[in-house]
Amino acid sequence: TIFLIFAMVLFPSKRKEYKHHVPGEGSSSLSNTFRMCGLLLLERFYNKFPRISRCFGKNGHTLLKSSDETASNDDLCSESEHDGSVSQQQLSDAEQALHVIPIMLMLPMFWMLYDQQGSVWTLQASRMHLHGLEPEQMNLVNPILIMLFIPLFDRYIYPTLEGRGWNISPLRRMGLGMLFCAVGFFTSGFLETTIQTREEQGLDKVNVFWQLPQITIVAIAEILLSVTGLEFAYATSPERMKAFLLSVYLLTVSIGDFFGGALYSSVFRSLNRATVMHVCAIMMLGNLCLFFCMAKWWERCEAEKNSERAQMNQTVQDHVHGPKHIGRTKISPEVEMTSQHLSLS
Repeated sequence: TIFLIFAMVLFPSKRKEYKHHVPGEGSSSLSNTFRMCGLLLLERFYNKFPRISRCFGKNGHTLLKSSDETASNDDLCSESEHDGSVSQQQLSDAEQALHVIPIMLMLPMFWMLYDQQGSVWTLQASRMHLHGLEPEQMNLVNPILIMLFIPLFDRYIYPTLEGRGWNISPLRRMGLGMLFCAVGFFTSGFLETTIQTREEQGLDKVNVFWQLPQITIVAIAEILLSVTGLEFAYATSPERMKAFLLSVYLLTVSIGDFFGGALYSSVFRSLNRATVMHVCAIMMLGNLCLFFCMAKWWERCEAEKNSERAQMNQTVQDHVHGPKHIGRTKISPEVEMTSQHLSLS
């Protein structure tokens, strides 16, 4: 309570030091963002299945009308509000957002497992020898480990791995975080089996500090996936879509918790506790396989995008500095607009 009150006082006291971005000209409203993303998805669907688009009398190439690139921001906003057209910048932002969201769809499974620390693992601790502690107090270990591990990973582990030639790209780290999370729940399942065996045989309770290995493993998973995922979402999102994509990232936490609650109130209710933890670990491994495929798709798309951008830049340079031209050569409008679109994406 004291820390929460301190945070509530500190947050507004630094208001003058924040950078305030007032929504206005050139800013995409939330409704406009959803509209553009939805139309882009429909456009891709109709272009992939032209027969279906003809049945509905749709033309996938004309679902979104791009306004004139040379128009002012005021004209773009007013025009997009009245005739449904969008600027090239808004269209590029929506495309980039749709490019990032599939990666985030792989995160709810992690949050479903991670947030069981405050529920399932707390109930597990209540059946162990606590040495005078409360079961909920074991939840203090995770934030302490996070505060210790973050500088350790940033200053020593990541630089050391990079120096040895290891590929520790954000997507690789996130996948490794999922693997650590699965290992943590396998460990928890083995501990639960030991607890149940001791209870059935009437032996002494298991020491609560045997939970430290699984808590430590999941803390490492959080650093690899949660911290890296937040950085990834911010770094890959367009300037005017960062708040939107960060909110989508936080939405994955709610989806994971809802999914976990639904499973525990239905399928997991009749299963053994140790079996449930092993099933959760297996589900995470399945999610890891899907994430691996999604990461390959992302890297392939990024490579193609970089290749197109390099080719277009070379084309522009050839037009400007061609061997048969002296001075600056006029670039065709098609080349210039395509170059602007690639640079924005």
